[in-house]
Amino acid sequence: MHCPVCGHDCVTDARALLTELPGRFAPCPDCMGLVYDKQSPPPDIDTVEPCPSCGKRFIDEVFARIYRVMVAEGDLAGTEPLAAVGTPLVHPGSAMHRAPYLPPGSLVLLSRSVGERAAARLVAEVPEVRGVVRTGAATPGIKDTDAAPQVYTLLAGCDVRADIFHTRAGPIVVYKQQSALHIEFPRDRDPKILALEREIGRHRPRTFVDACSGAGTLGLAAIRAGVPHVIANDAWYAAAYWTAYNLQVNRGPGVPGWAELFLSHRPQYIWGLAWVARRHLLPETAVSGGRSLRKATAACRIHCVPTEKPRPMRSAERYQSPGGGGDLLPRVPVQARKGADLP
Repeated sequence: MHCPVCGHDCVTDARALLTELPGRFAPCPDCMGLVYDKQSPPPDIDTVEPCPSCGKRFIDEVFARIYRVMVAEGDLAGTEPLAAVGTPLVHPGSAMHRAPYLPPGSLVLLSRSVGERAAARLVAEVPEVRGVVRTGAATPGIKDTDAAPQVYTLLAGCDVRADIFHTRAGPIVVYKQQSALHIEFPRDRDPKILALEREIGRHRPRTFVDACSGAGTLGLAAIRAGVPHVIANDAWYAAAYWTAYNLQVNRGPGVPGWAELFLSHRPQYIWGLAWVARRHLLPETAVSGGRSLRKATAACRIHCVPTEKPRPMRSAERYQSPGGGGDLLPRVPVQARKGADLP
């Protein structure tokens, strides 16, 4: 599938991604690698190269190589612990019980310390590195619709990656651009998904509203749980975009014939959206979110058929992905009216 950030085929549908997951981070008989102390600088020894048989390398060896590049470029002094490199996010992310052996293109690095020169070298010289993102103090997204959205900076490569979440009805795959959306950590038993499934089982709603959808995790879980109509809303247009994208990625058995996505622009109260869903859509509605974010925005309604590619949104404003390359991600139209159907 076409990646909206880098333009390459680094996005695959859920079925293909899940098929290769069981052995993706497992070592072959020829793999080797040292476990490093994360609270100390790595020892002054040569790092192990990727395995000649399977091409994988133990994550500590990869981090030690990243550390040396950052020291060489002046981003680290060489006295910091190995953990100072940053946060590793593997692709795809899933619940793991042991440290992974990384295949090529499987790691997105989030770091406060990394600079542009080091980032370019990491993508060029360390085959496991998929993309390098410089982080900031704030979490990506919108906390208040009166304030400017926060994003991290994609310095090199591509930061689109997937997380895999398990539900009672089967796994779901959630892609996101990591510089634009918050981190989610998949677990064997996700408390939010368990709570959602419990409430759906108790109330049997015909419509589910995820008022702060993010990349669409809970909406997809509701679809998997058998809710026929799902409405996803988010004030952050990157979140709304990836929610629509993930509907297509997860198309197939268990996905309903249609869903309604409420994409946002002008401030309205989130409680109003929930009230409209209860009063005017269907009487039995489960509502998620809305506690931490008091405002949502006026909704544009899109009918998305998951068996087809989501249609691009008309837009008077578009934004360039932080990486500066690839296609422009669509932004919600400024002129769109509440309830307007976009072609």
